[in-house]
Amino acid sequence: MTDGLLQHMWWAIDRFSKHGTRESAALSYYAIFSVFPLILLLIVVIGTTLGPAAARNQIDGALRLFLPNSTASFLQDSIAETLELRGSFGLVAGITLLWSSLGFFSNLSSALTRTFRDPKGYNTWQSRLFGLAMMMALGVLVLASLATSLVFSLLDLVIFYQNTSWISTGALIVPLSLSVAIFAFLYRFVPRRRVRWDAIWVAAFLGGGAWEGAKRVFAWYLDNLASYSLVYGSVATLIVLMLWVYLSGIIILLNAEVCVALDDWMSKRSVEDLRVSYTDHIRPET
Repeated sequence: MTDGLLQHMWWAIDRFSKHGTRESAALSYYAIFSVFPLILLLIVVIGTTLGPAAARNQIDGALRLFLPNSTASFLQDSIAETLELRGSFGLVAGITLLWSSLGFFSNLSSALTRTFRDPKGYNTWQSRLFGLAMMMALGVLVLASLATSLVFSLLDLVIFYQNTSWISTGALIVPLSLSVAIFAFLYRFVPRRRVRWDAIWVAAFLGGGAWEGAKRVFAWYLDNLASYSLVYGSVATLIVLMLWVYLSGIIILLNAEVCVALDDWMSKRSVEDLRVSYTDHIRPET
């Protein structure tokens, strides 16, 4: 059943070693010019709609879904300052922020397009539009996760008045489920190549689990070993963010290679099974 699987996994690692780390570094560079405009745009929209207090709470919750706690905490001061200045943003500024925030997503789609060996890529406008679709889809997933977390918190406080094991377990499962859903979305809808869902779910579970584990390890590293503020001073926040996006890019692109390798292996197995079935069917009886 697993004949040739290890060989395909080795090919995946080899392909990643040629391009993956360089493209992950490029993603971390583009994140600096995309993440902050995206946060500013969210602050303006949510702050105008729900008020500054609700905006800060919602954005803080969303950041902690994607970033380690220590990294998310680094951004709190910037969020507070922006909330005070949100009234100065106009329509042109909002459109500029939206365009800037799409840079990361468009480059991520380009990296995944290469990984999945798509015969046709995206031009600049297609990349930006697809980046907008990615941003909106991820926004829906984040809102669903925040709503689910709120439900668990209300059940804990209002109904049971105490911590229960199943509520605590559910609160841990929510971020993992969101991560798996994000990876499945990226591997299914970003490439134009059609990939088997079996390969997508395996890669999504591996990627989502690795991402959640990396968040906890990275947070522990920042809390106990790293001294970025002493070394980098005022740019420590940028360095930490770039490092985290770099690690995230490695996880996304490596598991994308795994997804492609699994799909290739499953295709090969299907062809071999079909050949054997056809041979058995036409073999004359003796």
